[in-house]
Amino acid sequence: MATEDTILKWKANIDTDTVFFGSYKDVVKKVAERFKKQTVEFTDKEWDINKRPKHALYKTGVKSTTDSFTYVHDPNMTRRIEQQFYSDEWGKTNPEEVKQGSIGDCWFISVLSGAAQVPGLIKSVTVAYNDKLKGWIGTVVDNFMFHKNAKELVFSKGTVAWVPLLEKAFAKIHYSYESLVGQTSSKALTSLGGIDTREDVRLWDTLLTITKRHKIFTCSHIETKDPSNNVRKDGIIKNHAYTILRAENFNNHKLVQLRNPWAHAEWSGPWSDNSSNWDPWKNNGKIEKLNYLLNENDGSFFMEHKDFLSNFNQITSREFPLASGASTNIDNDLFASWWSDQYTIFYTDKLNQLDHATIKLEFLGKYPNSTCLVTGSGNDGFGNYIIEDGKYDESTKIFNFTKSFKDSNIMKQKYEGQYSHSMFFGKWGTTSDPDRGKFIIKRVSDKIELLTGKWSGYYFYYDTHIGRNQMFFELTAYKNPDGNGNIFTGYGNDKSGDFTISGTVFENGVASIKKIQGKNSWNYNGHKKKSQMWGTWGKVESGGIFLAWKE
Repeated sequence: MATEDTILKWKANIDTDTVFFGSYKDVVKKVAERFKKQTVEFTDKEWDINKRPKHALYKTGVKSTTDSFTYVHDPNMTRRIEQQFYSDEWGKTNPEEVKQGSIGDCWFISVLSGAAQVPGLIKSVTVAYNDKLKGWIGTVVDNFMFHKNAKELVFSKGTVAWVPLLEKAFAKIHYSYESLVGQTSSKALTSLGGIDTREDVRLWDTLLTITKRHKIFTCSHIETKDPSNNVRKDGIIKNHAYTILRAENFNNHKLVQLRNPWAHAEWSGPWSDNSSNWDPWKNNGKIEKLNYLLNENDGSFFMEHKDFLSNFNQITSREFPLASGASTNIDNDLFASWWSDQYTIFYTDKLNQLDHATIKLEFLGKYPNSTCLVTGSGNDGFGNYIIEDGKYDESTKIFNFTKSFKDSNIMKQKYEGQYSHSMFFGKWGTTSDPDRGKFIIKRVSDKIELLTGKWSGYYFYYDTHIGRNQMFFELTAYKNPDGNGNIFTGYGNDKSGDFTISGTVFENGVASIKKIQGKNSWNYNGHKKKSQMWGTWGKVESGGIFLAWKE
């Protein structure tokens, strides 16, 4: 089953009108019908690269922190993919359609090359194809892309749309294109639903099963002392990921076919495209038995197995048994795995205490209906615990679980709530005190955000019902004159109307905020960490808790 960072995250924000998440054909049909009625092409307002290009490009949302990420955005070069990028046969993909662009994400693009030859895999992660708008229902991204010129894309340069769209979606769940630089192929393999099936067999025997058992293999020559991508004399690029396409027993020679995601720059040693080793079997530049064309400089090449072993010191693989070609018949476990992740849980204990901790939740699609089992574990101010009796209903959005502590002297805690606007929230308590406090659970974000900019959030009341109010605000921050953190001013609105906001975030992350709305004012006290602020709010005594995050 796919685990963290699964590609299904890209089609999972069920609280907007722009995307779709579901496992039933009738739901897919209804959403498709709604899109067909639209007269304009879909624009992803949650990750709009036209209005906020730096937010999509850079980790900090301001400028690059990675030396190898040198792209400078031209505002006139953000446009939709041209029509010729789209193919009518989305279920038929091949590695030649995939080409890496101006970013160091060979770890991801090499996996896409392998995915392209697994029947049905690419189609299985798109849910549904919209014939009218020529795009995907089910992804959170639109088809706006960064361009170098009228036709050439900045990043992945595949000859069909699925390549840059998947790359854009992966960049979005990692918060920026810059975040794609220099990660590992295992992340991409797992994200596509790959299963680790290590077997006690020889590597060669496993390589022979790549196409038969729907496997994806990547390999690299890693040199930690030299992190550059220098091309060696034999054409191999150091610290660069290649796709292993297949292995063949060819006339008593063990040959391995690899592909460079650059779509050029090939091995020049024995059995390379220009090698005389092919001469006895070459016919008009083609090796008929292997259905392989020589001298194309398309990034694809063969090498002997012994040379493969001596030139590559890292091999990664996964098997893909769920790729069925029928996108709406994906195993329920794979859909459920979208929710499995690290979360931050914010919770109150009675009137004036707020705490937070990290909680790991795993959602298992074990029920035939829309309900997922929920398991997990964590550690909070009470101690270590595991999750018991957890359930989440994707239809009603009802969510509940029980914390069972390792220390048997600590009473079990029941959490009851719902899901909305990208978070779980509700109340928690014990058998003797069922309304002990409130909680908010939201996915962990590792993106460090500056104060200046647009924020969204919720504030929750301390009464027995699950009350919540949404708020939006925009801040402008300045360095605190005393050198301790930043001060800020801003404005926003909630259900009661417009308000002004001001405050300080100190170096230790403590946040002190005042919100003024007409003749009324409220204090918001808490913490800021990376892209989130949370704490308690009220006039004199706390009226509830709040959580805000950078858009």
